[in-house]
Amino acid sequence: MRLFLRLILRLIRGPLFLWRRLQYATGMRASRLVAWGSFPDAPYRAVVFGLEEDMWEHFDAAYPEYEKTFAPSDVHLAELRAALTKRHMALLVFDNASKRHVDTVTRGLGVTVFHASYAPIPSLERDGDTAYGFLIDTVGPWLKARRQTEIGFFLENFNLNDREKLIAHGEALKSRLEMAPVENDNCLIIAEDVEDNADIVEVANTVSTKDNQTLFQAHLFERWYDENVVSEFVRQLATHKTVVVSESPLGLLACFAGRNVIVSGRPFWAGYGLTTDMLRLNRSRALSVAELISIVMLLLSRYVDNTGQVVDPTQEWGLISASRINRLT
Repeated sequence: MRLFLRLILRLIRGPLFLWRRLQYATGMRASRLVAWGSFPDAPYRAVVFGLEEDMWEHFDAAYPEYEKTFAPSDVHLAELRAALTKRHMALLVFDNASKRHVDTVTRGLGVTVFHASYAPIPSLERDGDTAYGFLIDTVGPWLKARRQTEIGFFLENFNLNDREKLIAHGEALKSRLEMAPVENDNCLIIAEDVEDNADIVEVANTVSTKDNQTLFQAHLFERWYDENVVSEFVRQLATHKTVVVSESPLGLLACFAGRNVIVSGRPFWAGYGLTTDMLRLNRSRALSVAELISIVMLLLSRYVDNTGQVVDPTQEWGLISASRINRLT
């Protein structure tokens, strides 16, 4: 029965999409797509799908080389597919986009799909101002740790010889991302639930007692890049010496902050000599924290402030202040 229903769906999908396209083209239905800004000289064209609407302006400023059309999360797939039929149009897919929807609208079109996300450190702060970071990965989504990513390629292969200026910028940024060291046995566990993450808890038990363990679950109720989550995580880092994580990007933030990070999974940033790894990751070289920061934050990520200006993270920007948690909630 299920196979029969799938066959029926495939048969009616084409005519349905065509009918919807005619409705949008003739004005019978109002378009949900938003063309942001004007870039007559932009060499690339793209539809951005899966990004929160309050971030459209920031992302638009971060990547001026794209003439962008933004699609809200509830856009009708027929309209999204119609937009992708235009010549030389790419699709920039953020983490919130449904893979099933992406497969549906791109099937048979030959559209180039780029995986976009927030930067591994999603927001930086300077004198009360906030800068938001973005990342476009042309190979695979970096949050999917078992797939090849452009970030992984750069970490493995980017030539750091004779890059003293870049590394110096990385060192300067590292000094602002670091937190004051703590001398205790407190362990912060980034996990969903003790029972569902027994392997992570087992690792934590080797370095601390249960009385010294804190289960960080804020990322379950908000997205990992949310300012509330980042601020609360930074606040917790101030009193914890060790962090145990599987693959959450928050573990990278802890690594930049100078904490002992134990990794049970396969995130792109593990295996370079900066973390204690429970799995064999077979990286080709070791990196310093400054080198890791230089590649991830200075080469691959882009940051824009609240005014829409692209900013240089080395210019006095640092971790979002933990004290902001009181103002953000």
